[in-house]
Amino acid sequence: MTTDGQVLELRRWLALGKPLAASARMASMDKKTARSYRDSQRLPSERRAIRNYRTRTDPFAEVWTGIERLLEAEPRLKAKTLFDDLQRKYPGQFPDSTRRMSTAV
Repeated sequence: MTTDGQVLELRRWLALGKPLAASARMASMDKKTARSYRDSQRLPSERRAIRNYRTRTDPFAEVWTGIERLLEAEPRLKAKTLFDDLQRKYPGQFPDSTRRMSTAV
């Protein structure tokens, strides 16, 4: 991830008349990345849109209160154990490919 500081460093070297490849090396970035920032005149923080929404629906939203109750009763439960329990209680609703439980717990 390119930082604002790297882009400012790149622009400083370019303003001194250094070639793009040398300026990119001095700013610790790839030449193609440097070209992109040279041409856009925007900093990385200005290019990134802040996303404050979920891109997918939470598969555990309907059962989360039950998961919280189990964790309050036994805080040492692992995500895999909770997930196996959900698969037993709700067959077909939580396929093995659902991997988001460990990040939520």
